Amino acid sequence: MVKIKNNPFYIQIFILIGVFLFSTIVGIYSGYNFHFQSLTNIQSNNVGLHGILAYFLHNGLLLLLPLASVFLIGIIAPVFLISQAIVIGIFIGVSLYNGLSIVDILIRISHGMFEIPAMILATWIGTFYTFKYDESIIIFWNKIRKKVLITYLLIGTAAIYESF
Repeated sequence: MVKIKNNPFYIQIFILIGVFLFSTIVGIYSGYNFHFQSLTNIQSNNVGLHGILAYFLHNGLLLLLPLASVFLIGIIAPVFLISQAIVIGIFIGVSLYNGLSIVDILIRISHGMFEIPAMILATWIGTFYTFKYDESIIIFWNKIRKKVLITYLLIGTAAIYESF
């Protein structure tokens, strides 16, 4: 049985989810009320294996930013999460402003059910697992490698889902 009460992991994750949701709402408000014009019929040539590799490389390289924050006292990771949530929110707000229904928007960003947890996990790693320069890099890597692997498995799943 999982104990949520007084477990720092769950408290930290809930805080990051709250920051993500607040930033997304700010982005939706901005995208809808500042009347950005955008194309609502977006098509991509990234399909099949090419698409999987393209999306995985794009998102995998992007997630290196919060993961690298472990060496910078966790400073970059929260900024990354906030900026990505605002961009997602702006996309939703612009889509709503341009007349797309909620169902259409959810279909377009449905791969986010894998990307968003990966972003939150990478931010959690980058913020709360900072490298202490008095320990060995091998010991540190042993602490975080499973979490990094889960992050990239989520990104890989999102890439497969997004390309098809």
